[in-house]
Amino acid sequence: MFKFLHTADLHLGKVLHEYPLKNDQEYFLDQIAGITTDKSFSALLIAGDIYDRSIPSVDAVSMFSTFLGALKKNRPDLEILVISGNHDSAPRLGFAKELLTELGIHLVTDPEDSTVPIIVGECAFFLLPFLAPDSLKKTPREGEPAELLTSQKALAEEAALRLNGALNRLSGNEIRYKVLGAHLFTRDSKEAGSERVFLGGAEQVDVGQFSGFNYIGLGHLHRCQPAGINAWYSGSPIAYSFKESPHKKCPIQTPFEDSEYGKFVLAPVLTEQGTEVSRIPIQPLRKLYSLSGTFDYFDTESGKALEPVKNDYLELVLDDITLQDNAMSRLRKHFPHLLTINQGKAFDVDRRLPEQESLYGEDVANRTVKEDFADFLIQLYGTSNPGFLSECERFDRTLEDIEKEEKNGLL
Repeated sequence: MFKFLHTADLHLGKVLHEYPLKNDQEYFLDQIAGITTDKSFSALLIAGDIYDRSIPSVDAVSMFSTFLGALKKNRPDLEILVISGNHDSAPRLGFAKELLTELGIHLVTDPEDSTVPIIVGECAFFLLPFLAPDSLKKTPREGEPAELLTSQKALAEEAALRLNGALNRLSGNEIRYKVLGAHLFTRDSKEAGSERVFLGGAEQVDVGQFSGFNYIGLGHLHRCQPAGINAWYSGSPIAYSFKESPHKKCPIQTPFEDSEYGKFVLAPVLTEQGTEVSRIPIQPLRKLYSLSGTFDYFDTESGKALEPVKNDYLELVLDDITLQDNAMSRLRKHFPHLLTINQGKAFDVDRRLPEQESLYGEDVANRTVKEDFADFLIQLYGTSNPGFLSECERFDRTLEDIEKEEKNGLL
């Protein structure tokens, strides 16, 4: 029997609606470190997206360093296996990896290194970091030049070809189990709402091509879920979007219960009879709730029906048809961690005053972002301002660049 822990998508340094989540992240890291004090776990696999940005903040780097130190202090014999995700800078995350390997901390950030197994007891771990465009060359046939690969589908197929070859080369009776850690978007898996995903389904990969492994520990999608036979996403340790909120409507009954988006680390157990996966729940410092109701409801029920969530992170969707002045400051006295208020219904009703002039003169329901920006400039400066057209043109170019990056999966 071989037992280890699997987590992913830590996103250290994440900021939610301009609110830093440092305390929340330290809270779940402490829990993971506590779980690993159980000596039945031989390894910890972290399947990518250690940081939220390619250039992580000082606090984020310090958090991860402190976390690794706590793991090794509690369990010097624990093997720690880490890969880079699409949010990470592979060269930065891989700093000093040769030195850290000697301490039992294995950082794999180059897909070219994915076929070199890391042996932990009876188990061989293969680590496949995020497949950035051109990170692998297609294995050439005789007489053909090597070809750089750009799509996730082509990169995953090449990685699978190499990994299957590496599995065939494994020798020795002491290796009973094979585990793959990978950062991929697998076909038919479901996003939680806070991931950076590709548009459409062309970049989703078939996890079946890695079928030679006893277990595949995945990162990238933030919902804990199976992704095939013996393939699992651990999900992120805490929710990173109000789309993952378990409650969206008011009035609501207490106690507040978790939804399908509960957060876990996974504990796979590999045996000769097969693989069993159990979920170990992670408790957040604060939960996220997206609630809808009138301003008066939130103002008057804060000490009653809403008492269980008053110290959690909140997104409030106001159903009033008139705009509420200073709604954030007025409600934050009840809910100190209120992060955002949406008055969309009132804005749709009252977004355009009769005296406002429109450059386009079209129905507001069918307006574009460009048209809204042009009207914004009119309200500020008027169409006679010399810079009006140049500002519109600059905005158009910027919007086109953003749309291209989104289409290419860069945002």
